[in-house]
Amino acid sequence: MDTMTLFTTSATRSRRATASIVAGMTLAGAAAVGFSALAQAATVDTWDRLAECESNGTWDINTGNGFYGGVQFTLSSWQAVGGEGYPHQASKAEQIKRAEILQDLQGWGAWPLCSQKLGLTQADADAGDVDATEAAPVAVERTATVQRQSAADEAAAEQAAAEQAAADQAAAERWAAEQAAADQAAAERWAAKQAAAEQAAADKAAAQRAAAAEQAAAQKAAAAEQAAAQKAAAAEQAVVAEAETIVVKSGDSLWKLANEYEVEGGWTALYEANKGAVSDAAVIYVGQELVLPQA
Repeated sequence: MDTMTLFTTSATRSRRATASIVAGMTLAGAAAVGFSALAQAATVDTWDRLAECESNGTWDINTGNGFYGGVQFTLSSWQAVGGEGYPHQASKAEQIKRAEILQDLQGWGAWPLCSQKLGLTQADADAGDVDATEAAPVAVERTATVQRQSAADEAAAEQAAAEQAAADQAAAERWAAEQAAADQAAAERWAAKQAAAEQAAADKAAAQRAAAAEQAAAQKAAAAEQAAAQKAAAAEQAVVAEAETIVVKSGDSLWKLANEYEVEGGWTALYEANKGAVSDAAVIYVGQELVLPQA
């Protein structure tokens, strides 16, 4: 669909539109000071063909895309040519009337695609007529409106650009701050992880040293205990070797032998001295060799 508008966001197009409007203003000014000549307008059939191309011939169309009516006015262009309310709410005759004013000012270039498609030329505009004295005041008013609107659009564009630049700067600063914070947090996490690893290694080394020391102490104690046991056993063997021994005969008992050999401490001492060989004090065997305790 054609974009039919007096205003564009492009500075170049704005200048072109302004130039076209100024040309129209010159014509309007001439009419205002006394010209009564008639400006020529296109026929209704021409406008019907243009509307068919622009909106499928639907004069009350409003699709919500910012373009209205049969020849797809923008609201600003409609108001600039003296239209009231919304274009699609106006009658077909009113829309054609305002379109004739726009065409008188900008030519068929106001509808660049469809006019080219339909082959519209100035000859099509010359097919009908409209009173220039009616169009002139509207053109003058529209020119002033367009100029004000153009200045407002430029100021709004500059304001929007400044706001966007400020927003971009703020976003960049936020990103930089967030990135710095993230980097700092990452560095702190790495340092904490490294410290934890070093502490774990130190704890492990300390535990290994403690275990080794404990094991060495245990081994030393075991060796000392074994040496003491061996020494005691050797001493005991030496005592046994030096001790006097007797051989049990038939009818002997620990009590009888203790009395016979006058063992100090009696049979109890004799039993204690021979615990390794005698498990029951009441039972000894013929031929069994017993040690007499040393006095």
